[in-house]
Amino acid sequence: MQLGMLDLGNTVKQTDGGLMALEQVVDPRARRSRRCMLDATAKILATEGLIGLTHQNIARHADVSRATVYRHWRTREDLVVALLEDFRMPHFTAGGGSVRERLRDSLEVQWRTLQDPHYRAVYLAAQSVADLPAVKTRLREINVERVASVCRLVEPEYRLESDESVTDVLALAVGPLLQYATFVGDESEQLRESVLDSVIQYLDRHCQAQA
Repeated sequence: MQLGMLDLGNTVKQTDGGLMALEQVVDPRARRSRRCMLDATAKILATEGLIGLTHQNIARHADVSRATVYRHWRTREDLVVALLEDFRMPHFTAGGGSVRERLRDSLEVQWRTLQDPHYRAVYLAAQSVADLPAVKTRLREINVERVASVCRLVEPEYRLESDESVTDVLALAVGPLLQYATFVGDESEQLRESVLDSVIQYLDRHCQAQA
């Protein structure tokens, strides 16, 4: 069974930014190999952490050669970005009701996704490389649609008119859920209501739509 949300048949090529960019793979065998390697990488992160994320270990778990892993991803950063491509968090859905009610529904989906230890492992690992300029660029590209979904969810009551505002809302909304799911695990209605309080407070203070 595939772990990730996307079944990408891609390989990589070096870019000016230092990361490996994705290219479409035509060979079905290469597609299957890449799928096996990504699944193996996610499992390793979930069970061994970043210390286990080596080309040799991935090759052993995926039953491929070390050279095959290296051909797809030269560095640990390349691997983490590939996982972020594959294990994308759900978009925020602008349903009915107030902004708080819409946020509550979307946070429930985010929470359920973070119950998967592979998703948690990927996003915790991403924190170790997220400050690299090339990784930041790829993260922005990966999350374009998710950012747009956050903006749509809070409209028309609020306007997220800057990258900083979107980042702040995502940090307030999802950051605590990731930490709680990692270190506590059990559901906490009290926490989620507090998260909603903090997001609404931020929106009221900084993002009120102009009449």
